[in-house]
Amino acid sequence: MRTHRLMQVAPTSPRSSFDGISLRDHTAQGDAIHAATVNRSHLGRSVLALALTAALAGCGGADTTASLQTVANALNSAATALTSGNTSTTVAGAMTAASAALVPATAPTPAPTGATTGTTTGTTTGSTTTATGSTGTATGTGTTTGTSGTGTTATAPLKINSVETIIDDMTLPHEGTPIAFAGWGTLTGPGLDYGNNPPTDWGYALPWGVIFVAKEGNPATNTRVEMRNMRVYVLSKRTNTWRLMGSSTTVDGSFYNEDFRQGNDVKPATMRTEPDGGVSTTPVWPYAYHFWCCGRQPFDRADLGGVYATYQARLVVNDTSKPDDRAKARFLAYTGLDYWRDLTSGWAAGQPNNGEAGHGRMKYVTTNWRAINMTTVPAATLRANPPPVE
Repeated sequence: MRTHRLMQVAPTSPRSSFDGISLRDHTAQGDAIHAATVNRSHLGRSVLALALTAALAGCGGADTTASLQTVANALNSAATALTSGNTSTTVAGAMTAASAALVPATAPTPAPTGATTGTTTGTTTGSTTTATGSTGTATGTGTTTGTSGTGTTATAPLKINSVETIIDDMTLPHEGTPIAFAGWGTLTGPGLDYGNNPPTDWGYALPWGVIFVAKEGNPATNTRVEMRNMRVYVLSKRTNTWRLMGSSTTVDGSFYNEDFRQGNDVKPATMRTEPDGGVSTTPVWPYAYHFWCCGRQPFDRADLGGVYATYQARLVVNDTSKPDDRAKARFLAYTGLDYWRDLTSGWAAGQPNNGEAGHGRMKYVTTNWRAINMTTVPAATLRANPPPVE
C-alpha cells in the first residue's frame, strides 16, 4: 500500500516536496497539485476544479473514502480562496489542511500471528548464577527457530564483614551493656585473656556468642534475633595462612541467667529455623541466649599465630500477622572463644580445663545483618594478612 504525504506549500511555489522527492515526479498527483499552486491570476474556477478532480483521482492510494472526501473539501476551500481574491496566506492554510488529511496515522505494530514457546531454567549457588535454556519457536508469516546454550554470570557477593569491622570489634567500646551486675569484667569492653598463649597442654578451641537484653530493657514483643554463619579460623605461624577450623549455618545453645554466676540456672531456648537457614530466638531477661558451634576444634599449640571467630545477627519478626516492632527491640550481641584442654573434659567452677582467649565488643542487633567478631590477632597483622570475611 502506498502512503501519500503532502507537505505545506506556498501558492506561488512551482514545486513542492514529497518525502524528499519532487511532486513533479509523482505523475498525476504531482501535476494536479502543481496546477493548483500556479498563480491564481492564470486559472479560472473551472480549470482549478479540473485540477482538484485530478488530485482526487491521483490519491487513490489513500486509506479510506472518508480520507479522500476530506482532501476534496480542503482543496475546494483552496479553490474558493483563489477565485475569491483572498490572500496567499489563506490559500496556503487550505493547502495545509489538505496535506494533513493525506498524512496517515501511524499504524500500530501488528500482533504476531504465530506462537512463541520456550523454557529457561537456572540455579544460583554462592556468588555465581548459571542459566541454561532455549529460546522459543515463533510461527506465523515466517518461522524462526531459536538456539540453546549455557551461560554463566559471576556476581560479586555483598560482604557484611570487613577487616576494619574486625579491628573495630576489638578496639571500640561496647555500644551498650546488659542488665547484669556492673562488676562483671566483660562490661568494661572488648579484650583478651589467654590471647595467643593458652597453657601448653591445651589444644582445642570453641567459638561462642551471647545475645543479651540491653540494660535499658527491651519493649519489643514481636521480635526475634536471628544468627547464622558462625566461623572460627586459626592463623599458622609457619605458613602465615588462615585455616577454617569450624563452620556452621546454625548454632546450638540455651538460655542462661545472664550474669553466668547462677550455677545451673539454665533452660532450653525457644528456637526457630529461618528461611535462609539461620536460627532465631528471643531472650527474656534475666536470661541471655548463650550459644556455640562446631564442637571443640583441634589446633597445633606450637603453631598458633592467632584465632578469629565471627557470626552474623539481625532482627526478624516473630509473627507476621502482628505489628512489626523491631524498631523498639534492644538486644546486644557479642562473641568470644574458649581454649579447652582436650575434647572431653567438662566445665565446673574453678576447674582448670578451659579458659577464654578473648571477646569482642557488644553491638546492638538491627534489622540489617551485622558481623559480630573477636580475634587475638593484632590490627597490623590483620591488615597485612586478612582472614576470610563474608
